[in-house]
Amino acid sequence: MTKTTTACNDIDDRYAIDWELCSPVSTTQWAQIDTEADAAWFGQWVNPFRRMVLAYIEGELQVTRCDDDRELAAELERIADWHREHDRWKGIDPWNDELARRLEDAGAGRLLHAGRRPKQQSRP
Repeated sequence: MTKTTTACNDIDDRYAIDWELCSPVSTTQWAQIDTEADAAWFGQWVNPFRRMVLAYIEGELQVTRCDDDRELAAELERIADWHREHDRWKGIDPWNDELARRLEDAGAGRLLHAGRRPKQQSRP
């Protein structure tokens, strides 16, 4: 796992990242990590296809790149545990079924918002 932090002088708040990463919702590969701490100065997202976690924290971007699904699931559990202890964990909010299924396959399915779990695909 590698973690980098970079000053982000050209982004004023996390909503610019929301609109860029999470639109259009039908095709995005980024899911919002939803917590009580979310605000203009703080937000977190996960891309399970690229095994990346992105955080916008008071003008800085922190990127975490995980080596495999197990490492990604562990990182998401660590984030969830921290928020459960310090504010309120709400869940990961995937915007489409493909993204939800990939998060489940990566081992993070139990962290999804209950209403955002993927619909079961019918089998022929």
